[in-house]
Amino acid sequence: MPTQRLSSEEKWKRGNDWYDNSIRAVVETEENNGKLIQIDVESGDYEIGTDFDAMEMSDKLIAKNSDAQIIEKRIGYPAVYWQAGLRPLPSKRL
Repeated sequence: MPTQRLSSEEKWKRGNDWYDNSIRAVVETEENNGKLIQIDVESGDYEIGTDFDAMEMSDKLIAKNSDAQIIEKRIGYPAVYWQAGLRPLPSKRL
């Protein structure tokens, strides 16, 4: 039975809670800095990759849970994209 879909606000709140309380300490490494992370806000499952891996990452999460509700963040940064043309953030902090 499909789970009830969350509002966008609730989905981001849950995803950020997962990240801040369970995932951040594991994934925020020099090697992962600037990479994308997608989190299934229902289960806490996550995938890490680059901008080019985004579709594959979400496919893996959906394969684990067909009702996955996914958020995407950039590890080590407050946002996935910067405003000037919505380009990916650089992989290293300036």
